[in-house]
Amino acid sequence: MKQEKFYLGGKLALELRGLGHHLKPTAMVGKEGVTPTVLEALEAVLTAHELVKVKLQEGCSLERAAAAEMLAEGSKARIVQVIGHVILLYRPKPPEKEAPAAPGNPGAGRSPRQGNKGRAGSGRGKSGAAGGPRSGKAAAPRGGRAVAGTAGKAGARRRLGRASGKR
Repeated sequence: MKQEKFYLGGKLALELRGLGHHLKPTAMVGKEGVTPTVLEALEAVLTAHELVKVKLQEGCSLERAAAAEMLAEGSKARIVQVIGHVILLYRPKPPEKEAPAAPGNPGAGRSPRQGNKGRAGSGRGKSGAAGGPRSGKAAAPRGGRAVAGTAGKAGARRRLGRASGKR
């Protein structure tokens, strides 16, 4: 007896099945069945990852479909697939609300990963590698080729049409 409100269908289900194929089970249901402890663990995993595989252990007394529906109902997730003793559950993450930047702090809205990229006077381009004060590489001009004399012996050989150092 399938309750359609718990089962996911359509193109999203097909895409999630493909993504879930390579996942390893991260939650287990044992012989006690779906307990509050199992639901807490599933909640933690679904918060971290949207797509989760749950394995029904050999001693589990519940039917596969009943266990899947209990897990989906307890975690407010949708059932993507039930194959054998493995259940694939999906719950989208809620959209994160961004904090507005304070008027006195221009970098408040910037994530820690962005750092000083793109900020005037940082000394580095968008890539952050070539041309920096400590990179050890000469900055390439706008044409994309290195300045003559900076590419070393191999660059000089290429410019002169020689494949190797010997003639």
